[in-house]
Formats: sequence, structure tokens, C-alpha cells
Amino acid sequence: MSRSESQPRIGVGIPSVLMVLVVLAMAALCMLSYSSATSTESMTQRNVDVASGYYRLSAEVQERLAQLDEQLAANQGDYSAVTVDGVQFSSEEGKDPSFLLTVREGEKSIVAEGILTPDQPLRYRVLAYYTQNVSAEEEAPYLELMGGQD
Repeated sequence: MSRSESQPRIGVGIPSVLMVLVVLAMAALCMLSYSSATSTESMTQRNVDVASGYYRLSAEVQERLAQLDEQLAANQGDYSAVTVDGVQFSSEEGKDPSFLLTVREGEKSIVAEGILTPDQPLRYRVLAYYTQNVSAEEEAPYLELMGGQD
């Protein structure tokens, strides 16, 4: 028995096929990893945009509430002379006047609802503060086709 017959033979084909399989598996893992990274990046960017938009609108609401407070102080609580953008007043008999402040940017808006309190040291009190989506149907209830000309 010669030495070459007693040792197991590994041909050239098996290592080459294993190498190709390993390279294909690594390429598939690289593609999956890249896909996961890009989807995570886009989701993170969306979260950043939503959060920064909310805080920008919230800051605008607070500025307008400060303007409302200044004008109420200057007019001794008379809300008929108040001119702040986005503020609507309503009053019912026997109740304190209420206001609705809406700040809108694109399809998002923040609404602050409150009442005026002329008999207390505070000039107003915010009762509700919430975000609201403005749908496209509210802006234009119809679909313009071919320039919308009749």
C-alpha cells in the first residue's frame, strides 16, 4: 500500500464550491445588513422631522399665548380688542368666554383651548392642548382634473 492510497483525497472542486458558497452567504448577509441600516436611517429621520415639527409648532403656540396675555393685560381683560393670529373667541351667557388657538404647519396643527378668567389673577387658563392632523379633504373637498377649469 502506498502512501497516496492510504490518505483521503480532497479534490479541487469541493474547496472551490465551499468558497463560492461562503462568498455568496457573506454577500447575502451584507445586503441584508445594508437594507436594515437604510430602513433604520429613514425611520430615524422621520422621527426627527416629526419631533422637530411638533416642538416648532409648540413654541409658536406658546409665543401666541404670550401675545394673548400681553394684549389681555393691556386691555384689562377686554377680549374684543385682541388681535392674535389663530385665536377665535366664543362666549355663552353665564359662562366665562372661551378661546381656541390653532397653529398650523402643513398637515399638522396644534390646538390650545381655554377660558378667560377676568376675576382671577390669571387672565386665561388653558384647558386642552393637543395635536391634530389636517386632512387634504378639509382643504379642498373636490379633485381638480386637467387644471380644474370648467
